[in-house]
Amino acid sequence: MASEKVILGVDDGFFNTKIVQVGKSPRIVQSRARVGRSEQLALNGRVTDISEIEVDGVHYSAGAVNGDNIAFDGYPTSPLNRVIVHHALMSAGYGGHDVEIATGLPIRLYYRPGAVTEKNESLIDKKTQNIMAPASLVKAPNKADRGMATIVRHDVLPEGLAAWFDYIIQFDSDGRMVASDERRSESVAIIDIGGRTTDFAVIESQVVDMARSGSVNVGMLDVHKHVRGEIMNKYDVSELSDAVIDKAVDTGSIKLLGKQIDVSQMVHEAKAAVVRRISNESMRLLGQAATLDNIIFIGGGSMGLREMLEDWFPHQTVADEPVFANARGMAKYMRFVAK
Repeated sequence: MASEKVILGVDDGFFNTKIVQVGKSPRIVQSRARVGRSEQLALNGRVTDISEIEVDGVHYSAGAVNGDNIAFDGYPTSPLNRVIVHHALMSAGYGGHDVEIATGLPIRLYYRPGAVTEKNESLIDKKTQNIMAPASLVKAPNKADRGMATIVRHDVLPEGLAAWFDYIIQFDSDGRMVASDERRSESVAIIDIGGRTTDFAVIESQVVDMARSGSVNVGMLDVHKHVRGEIMNKYDVSELSDAVIDKAVDTGSIKLLGKQIDVSQMVHEAKAAVVRRISNESMRLLGQAATLDNIIFIGGGSMGLREMLEDWFPHQTVADEPVFANARGMAKYMRFVAK
């Protein structure tokens, strides 16, 4: 039987899935899944963070696997998305709970093309229903025995704008959530550097300026893709696991054929190319941002590319724990706005 209902922000990104419950430690789980059973065998009693889930008669593995490519526009309404969200909820300890969640869509998908302020209700509804549709647990991660979470409510927010809720909804001295009147009146730009996309959300006096908001298909996955290709070409290897590339990007080093190899220059060049594309879109949408009160960088890319983002604007900041900013905003929205 399901236990108490909990309210969560679930930022189901292309690179990681971030989960926040207000007042609890946030959790982050890699967004990786593929069709088929896991081929990993745990030795000496070790546990593996791998789920096996069946959706529409198809068997999927999620977690510490070499995942299928999810960097496509249809991912938010796909079985892979449903599998990854359920895996993340179990890995974060919410198996067996009734949960109310909010997830996100890139701004360019959340609003209809050319409609400026009109929501893409069809896509929003498809994403809402996709995650709440049936899924069957075959194998739980890390020997979890509470089963899957039951999603009893699912709201969808535009990414980037969710972080605005995180920015304006604060905690008072008594620990209660309150909306800051000062922050609500500000003109703010949120730059959300994610896995596949970078979102720009400009909010002035609580209104989204769609002319200066949008999304561009570039993010940290492009860094990983570039580094993978450069290593494979230079060292004539035919395959590299996701985990190996993760470590190469994080450390600038990789072990191949028994030798440690410095790939830091490859990583630097890949990051620089991504930053140039983000900078170009930033200049197109924001210019000097002279009329804005604050520019806030969020997302995992804000940490991975941090040194290259410095001094873009004199009034820029990086959010606290920027990788969780959207998920925090989603959780605050569900608790404070949507209740």
